[in-house]
Amino acid sequence: SVSGSGSVVPLGVSITTPQATDWSRDGKFILYQDVDSSASFDIWVASLEEKGRKRPLLTTGYREEAACFSPDGRWIAYVCDESGRQEVYVRPFPAGDGKWQVSQSGGEQPVWERSGGGIYYSNDDGVLHARVDGTRGSFVVGESKLVARHPAQGALDIHDAAPDGKRLLVSYLPQGGNENTLTLVTDWRR
Repeated sequence: SVSGSGSVVPLGVSITTPQATDWSRDGKFILYQDVDSSASFDIWVASLEEKGRKRPLLTTGYREEAACFSPDGRWIAYVCDESGRQEVYVRPFPAGDGKWQVSQSGGEQPVWERSGGGIYYSNDDGVLHARVDGTRGSFVVGESKLVARHPAQGALDIHDAAPDGKRLLVSYLPQGGNENTLTLVTDWRR
């Protein structure tokens, strides 16, 4: 509890430090990534209702990371390198059949729109947005569109999308730069 009234619940013992990647909006689950015995990331889920009981969610032998819940908690977006490069995928949560590839030319750092109707992600070109629909029992992925180009030199990291979908919170690290900077891009749809 952020009030300090609760107790610390360990997620488990690991040879590395597990990295939390998302917390479900209902507060029941935490997604995190941890390194397996082959030094590749796997995605795990911890249940906060069951005193931190954890279980593997994706342990395929590929590198799975950066998992995040859809706003309704029915899906997770994540990054996996099973195609030979990192791409963004979506799977049902907590279980179920199906896996849908969202990105087509590389993808990292998935972030859901607050409405659940789209996913932002980055690749070598910049920040892209794919329309998605998971409301009819299955999942449908639309075409991805470039919404912001990467700067000529440096890297852009996506952190969150504004509730109205008109702004993204990103950080920019100039190539060779060592300063921490925060760049707020407004009116990026133009």
